[in-house]
Amino acid sequence: MQTVNCPQKIVFFNSLSHGNVAIPSTPKLPSPEASTSYPNVSSQVTESSRSNRIPQMLFGTIAIVVGMTAISVVTYVTSNFVIAQLESRQPLNQRQRLEPKQQKFGQSEPTVLNADVKPGVQDPLADAPAKMHLDRAGRFAAIGKFKDAIASANNIQLDSPSYGTARQSINQWSDQLLQSAQRLYAVNKLAVALDYARAVPATSDAFPNAQQLLQQWEEQQQIDESNNQEHLQMAQQALEQEDGITAAQEAGQMTNDPRWQAQKTAMMQRAELWSRVQKAKQLIEQGEPENAIHEARRLPIAPPWLEKRNRLIEEANQLIADEEADRRRREICQDVTVGLLSECPNPADILDSLSNFPSGLRSSKLRRH
Repeated sequence: MQTVNCPQKIVFFNSLSHGNVAIPSTPKLPSPEASTSYPNVSSQVTESSRSNRIPQMLFGTIAIVVGMTAISVVTYVTSNFVIAQLESRQPLNQRQRLEPKQQKFGQSEPTVLNADVKPGVQDPLADAPAKMHLDRAGRFAAIGKFKDAIASANNIQLDSPSYGTARQSINQWSDQLLQSAQRLYAVNKLAVALDYARAVPATSDAFPNAQQLLQQWEEQQQIDESNNQEHLQMAQQALEQEDGITAAQEAGQMTNDPRWQAQKTAMMQRAELWSRVQKAKQLIEQGEPENAIHEARRLPIAPPWLEKRNRLIEEANQLIADEEADRRRREICQDVTVGLLSECPNPADILDSLSNFPSGLRSSKLRRH
């Protein structure tokens, strides 16, 4: 079967002489003879169609590019218009945040301040160290450490927004610090009271009152210095005489000034030991050897107290032995006299009475016996 290649025909429309309707004419099919008589017609038509497609593709590409460009332009114009409308409805501070930074060539980048901060007011972030000092001072004041609280609040600079709050807090804490100093002075803690009063800053309202109290207390401190020196000397003299009771009394009258505390404590310890020695001696003299031994055993087992301890215990034990011997003598005397004597004479008294007789009478008495 032979394939017939039909050339492309351009269909023409014949206009009717009557009416506006165009009726296409029916194309004529080629005959077998015609196809055989024109062998190169198909190749010519194919080359013609290819040559026509190149301009069409070029024109299509150009049309697409032009269309996309037009769409971009329309989108850009529309978006700018919408942004302009939105910016006109926003507050001033928000528009300042949305404005891009413009920097000219050769100029440093300008410092951008927070739009929310009013003109003339420092950025709150710059006041963070001051707030840290103020919070730390508040924690000190909450536990009664007003001296440390004032020291922490004094670190806040004059140009800080928290400076006014710090000044008010310092005035309040200074009053409380001065009240604490007065309470300490009332219980004879003069040194600590002076330390508190000196910590009141000169910028506080309590400073004049603190200076007045300081003057009075410093004068009192000088008087206490003289009295402490005198009591210490008296206590030392009492110890040299082994009078621990008097030494303890003199040392007890010294003030609790920290500068004298070490000497006072040492004197009180020595006076207490000498008081035990003195008390043990008194108990022996009073005929209470058991209590004397108990008091002597409270002395340290170290020189020079060990020697005194042993001597006191020995004297007390001797007293106990003498009392035991006297008790046995009285029992023997009662047994010999069959209870005729209400009290047995002391052998020492008998010897003393015999020594008072003349020698002749004494010899005759002895012969009689």
